Amino acid sequence: MPQVQVSVAKAAPARPIFFRIEMLNILLVAILLGLLIYLVPFLLKKPENPVPELEKKVAIAPPAAAVKEKEGSSRPPFSYFSEGAASKNIFQPIVKEETAPQASAEAEQAKKTEEIKSQLSLLGVVWGEKPQAIIEDKKAQKTYFLSKGETFDSIEVKDILENKVVLFYNGQQFELVL
Repeated sequence: MPQVQVSVAKAAPARPIFFRIEMLNILLVAILLGLLIYLVPFLLKKPENPVPELEKKVAIAPPAAAVKEKEGSSRPPFSYFSEGAASKNIFQPIVKEETAPQASAEAEQAKKTEEIKSQLSLLGVVWGEKPQAIIEDKKAQKTYFLSKGETFDSIEVKDILENKVVLFYNGQQFELVL
């Protein structure tokens, strides 16, 4: 039978360790204890009171009220203001109510606007560089193709959106919706 040679590699000689981990741990604990001994007096020491030094450097000013009394006040006393406030009802509205003729005129304009709005219907919106609204006047039986800023029967087209048109008539604004 043939002989098989097995070669075994020899381990490299071990290097000498100059320091050991146990020694490193002992060294770190010693450094920590040294820092602790150094910092403990600073941590336990009470802070000095800086206020006496500030009092020496800065002269304390008298209260502003005392200065005003000495100079003579140009303002009226508090009682002047409190009496005026007590005599008024602070919960009363400041705005005066409108007179009846103005209210009725506005009511008439609103009624006309609602009447015009009921006569008109938005049929559609044409999108493009210059969008157009297709508005039908049911009373006059007319259909209008209008762009923003154009008018018909004294009704101005203020804005055209994808599902509604904003119109302005007789000082009031209203919308037609698809």
